[in-house]
Amino acid sequence: MKSTNHAAFVKKVDTFILAAQTQMKSGMTLPIGGKQLDGPTVVGQLQDIVRPYKTIESLRAQLVVSLAERNAKALASLQFFSEALLAVSLVFANTPELAEFGVKGKKQRKPLTAEANVIRTAKAKATRIARGTKGKRQRKAITGDTGQVTVTVKTEKAAEPPAAAPGGAPGAAGTR
Repeated sequence: MKSTNHAAFVKKVDTFILAAQTQMKSGMTLPIGGKQLDGPTVVGQLQDIVRPYKTIESLRAQLVVSLAERNAKALASLQFFSEALLAVSLVFANTPELAEFGVKGKKQRKPLTAEANVIRTAKAKATRIARGTKGKRQRKAITGDTGQVTVTVKTEKAAEPPAAAPGGAPGAAGTR
């Protein structure tokens, strides 16, 4: 019997087992595989045949439940783990114990050579010139001709202040 539908096969075997348990009288035998097998022997062998199929179906159902649980908790789990890594990094910063948690410590920067330091300074100076950035004292030294500035102020007669609310502060009426 060639079957690719495992569920249908298991259902057929279960139906056969149920019928064998109820219909085969005691002492009744079936000729199977060149041997005469009684009812309990046939049922036992058939149960051994379907046991792996049923185990797989059970494990498959557990897998579906576990995947759903994992997916539901994924964001909270990642956030908690990130916070735990951060806390461990802060507590064990730059110590050998940090590596035991699987976290690499911050690598120390190599001191620059004299030549590299000169290059760095020259690049920084060139960048400041290119961008036109200036220091605090240089900006203070820059002054422009302000010339005459005229300011005209229009004044209107102010409206009467609103009446005070009973029992409240002046001007509190109508405000939220």
